[in-house]
Amino acid sequence: MFSKLALLTLIAPFASALTLHTPAQLTPLALATLTWDTAPGDPELFTLEIVNEEFNDAFAIASNIDSDQGSIIVIIPVVPVRGGYTLEAVNVANTNDVYSQTGTFNVV
Repeated sequence: MFSKLALLTLIAPFASALTLHTPAQLTPLALATLTWDTAPGDPELFTLEIVNEEFNDAFAIASNIDSDQGSIIVIIPVVPVRGGYTLEAVNVANTNDVYSQTGTFNVV
């Protein structure tokens, strides 16, 4: 029991509470307001990507976002119309370091 508690104490400071909200749907070349919640200790800046695993690609839609803003208005890039998209908040310097991911949504 003690070792589990000690491990939790060690990793807790590294867990991000940054939570992206899942949009209902997005449209290419349209404005979209994207929102998130933060907690103390979250990264100050992040990059926002739109991802679809089907075509194994991610597109950065905003970079160096101040996490304290709580929302941003962006123009959605031209991406294939389909389902299965997610948004990811990633480390500005290392896009493989994912802070948060939404549930899936459609681009229509």
